[in-house]
Amino acid sequence: MTYEGMFDEAEEINKKNKQVKFLQSKCRQAGKRIKELEELEKHHKKLNGKLRQENDSLKKDIDRLSEERDNLTILLKK
Repeated sequence: MTYEGMFDEAEEINKKNKQVKFLQSKCRQAGKRIKELEELEKHHKKLNGKLRQENDSLKKDIDRLSEERDNLTILLKK
């Protein structure tokens, strides 16, 4: 092996190590972002459930009020 080949190998190893460090850094960033998004998703699911309950409650109120209005209209016609 020539001296030039040894330097090329060392340079190549150095490049690979830099790539590994860069990719590890990006993976850590992605992992943190994934955790943030999972927490956000959990919060959204909880909020969505509450909104659905409120929506169902409001629909029941509308139905009840419509029925009362119809009953009142019938009574007033008599």
